[in-house]
Amino acid sequence: MGRVAFVMDRRLSRERRAHVTAALNLLRRVAFVDVWEIEDEAKAIEGLQADQYQMILAPWHLYTKWARIEGLFGLSRAGGPVFAGYIGEPVAPDALKEIPPFQRFMLFDFAHLQPPEIAQLITSLASDRSRTGIKPLLAAQAPIYTENWGPGTGLGGRLDGLTAISEITDLGWGGRLGGARSVLTALWSLVFEEGTQRACLQMGVDVQVLAFRLFFPSKGGHVKRFIEGFWPNREVSHAPVHGIAQTLLRHADFLRIQVVNETQDVEILAGLFKSGPSELVPGSCRTLWIEPIAAAHVTEVPYEAPTSANGTRPYPSSGPAVGGTSGDLESARRKDKLLREAIDRLSQMKRDMAERDRIIQELKMGGVGTAPPPPPPDAESLLESFEHHYREAERELQDIAARLAGLGPGASESETAALRRRMEALSQRETEWMRFLAKILSAFKQARGGRAGAG
Repeated sequence: MGRVAFVMDRRLSRERRAHVTAALNLLRRVAFVDVWEIEDEAKAIEGLQADQYQMILAPWHLYTKWARIEGLFGLSRAGGPVFAGYIGEPVAPDALKEIPPFQRFMLFDFAHLQPPEIAQLITSLASDRSRTGIKPLLAAQAPIYTENWGPGTGLGGRLDGLTAISEITDLGWGGRLGGARSVLTALWSLVFEEGTQRACLQMGVDVQVLAFRLFFPSKGGHVKRFIEGFWPNREVSHAPVHGIAQTLLRHADFLRIQVVNETQDVEILAGLFKSGPSELVPGSCRTLWIEPIAAAHVTEVPYEAPTSANGTRPYPSSGPAVGGTSGDLESARRKDKLLREAIDRLSQMKRDMAERDRIIQELKMGGVGTAPPPPPPDAESLLESFEHHYREAERELQDIAARLAGLGPGASESETAALRRRMEALSQRETEWMRFLAKILSAFKQARGGRAGAG
């Protein structure tokens, strides 16, 4: 694996420092690890120039400040040395205030993952040979199920197929099936949101890891777009894909996103660990890895038919979608149609609400092209009231998304129809909010006109 430079976070407690050290000791089995007690970027660069390092890990607060190391390694590189940050203690997404200007973002979670899990992630991501694909994260004989998606691929059959995989039960993953469904639903929704016509899904599982790999062509698949869309702090990012990204960030224990330079294809790998940190400590930052890669580094070729030669198996389809009676087939089609319509409406509402949020923040700042002062008390109270309703609706949308993810093989048409009715109710409330927002805008314009006349 090569040599790794690890900048120790001096602010860590003795207990946290011992946890980090345990992970480093495991990493030393496959790499040379040098621990640096520094906070000066110039000293870090001096150390990197003195030897060949494959990776440097720095505490989060230094990772956001040190800008010269990326230039040293090459700003436009699509492989090679890695500069990554880490959190040694729990960090809320709200603490990530600014999106970095670089073409990559790499943050390791040392606070919630167990030492073997930390070492496993670093080992797989620090080497170009194992940087992509699903196999480097799984045991050698772990089953990998694959399926190619097309325009007519429904969500219901994919969720049913997940339940039909015997290793889910045999290897003790039943307790995390809900999280796995949520991740799979978000991946399916992401492809649907992108409007792509095809994708390749792989799912692998062993005793410690359950992982999904999604490979698809992206429209405008630039790394910066995905960094903005998957930025953990939702107050900073208002990208259309951000709602789906939040679902992945909330339910996956680690997330890796790579954009192929030559083709703009995107590979997303979302994984769960048996220890279940995303369920035990919800609402904290997770391992998130976003970068450009060269096509030569995509060693596991997507869209291939499952064979013993490439070590993959067919992803199990739900019974009615393959060989049931005509009534079963029609019922499955109706269920998929309801799910597709529901998620389509959900995505549109998330985009609409992101736009409302932008307008709220803009008005709080005094409007486009205007300087403070803030709006008068009446307009300000209206804004606060609108924002309160917006947050309530956002929580309700998240609940609907979770319910959609939880629909398993026994889900009936009445259940999906009930969710659709809830979304229709939200849609009606949207119309009322638009009238309310128009009232806010009117009050704001009148107040601004009054100030201009007084001046």
